[in-house]
Amino acid sequence: PREAGKVGSVRPETRRFASPLQVKRLSLISAQDIAWAAGIHEGEGSAAPVTRKRRTATVCVTQKDPWLVQRLKQMFGGSARRYTYGHGSYWRWEATGPIARGYLMTIFKFLSPRRKDQVRAALKKMPVGYSRGVFAEMQRRKNDH
Repeated sequence: PREAGKVGSVRPETRRFASPLQVKRLSLISAQDIAWAAGIHEGEGSAAPVTRKRRTATVCVTQKDPWLVQRLKQMFGGSARRYTYGHGSYWRWEATGPIARGYLMTIFKFLSPRRKDQVRAALKKMPVGYSRGVFAEMQRRKNDH
């Protein structure tokens, strides 16, 4: 295993910015594509806020049509998976962390006021020094006073 800090070693929890490939991909997307993605998000998407368990923003779009989900993955990154239930199946595009934040900020101006509020909630940051133990201790101290 490579040591942290040496060239070529990237720990997932310290990688905060999109990769050069993701930046290039975003620079090739037209305004029409962004408006299309925003429309899809309005109808079929969701943005989950940061919580104690999930320390990063998460977005997903669920759809029966695999083409639509694969197109979102091609445009923004993330993952596209097929899920089955009973006699049917559906596809879900999901992105977390920097990809989710970049996607939400990219489509933001095309969203309705209600969706913009959801995006703002999803992008709120956790307290500085957050971790399960630190956050729980901060809450205990706050409640004791």
